[in-house]
Amino acid sequence: MRLSRRGQQSPGGVPEGPDAAGRVYATVVGYFQRAGWHYDEVGDRITVVSSFKGRERTWSCIAQAVESQKLALFYSVIVDAVPLERRAEATVLVTRANYGMLDGAFELDLDGGELRFRTSVSFGSLDDDAFTGGGLAESLFGGSVISNVLTADRYFEAIVDVAEGRSDGTSAVALAEGGPAGDAAG
Repeated sequence: MRLSRRGQQSPGGVPEGPDAAGRVYATVVGYFQRAGWHYDEVGDRITVVSSFKGRERTWSCIAQAVESQKLALFYSVIVDAVPLERRAEATVLVTRANYGMLDGAFELDLDGGELRFRTSVSFGSLDDDAFTGGGLAESLFGGSVISNVLTADRYFEAIVDVAEGRSDGTSAVALAEGGPAGDAAG
């Protein structure tokens, strides 16, 4: 995961503002504290790193606060580096899994091979009261986190199978989504 710094681009190309330790960041940290998640703060207080234990595996999770856009991003990093020879098949998996997905998206870095799932929450229209003591902003972020880790857990084994060459993207998505292997419905 490429971490952003003040004045640089965040992973989604969103410029970071000079106030990196504002309400969105406090919302992210507040959620992790109230939910009892262990986390580490990274860099200049815009990034929080944690992990999640799914049904069969544990993976890294990264939260970023983009204060200038009143946006919180949450990532589940599923595979650090899909081998170059498996990236075309991983692209098929990502495209099929994303089609019709309502909340979040899988992302594949074609250069480095990182495969992750991203959810986000925009707090743009919330008033100041929504950011106080576990209020609406924290609840919205928490919902995004839960949706993220449940989706990552659902697809985790399929993604690893494709990355390690045990399955093709189409069959892996079909199995993750409960269909028969080889079913192209996605």
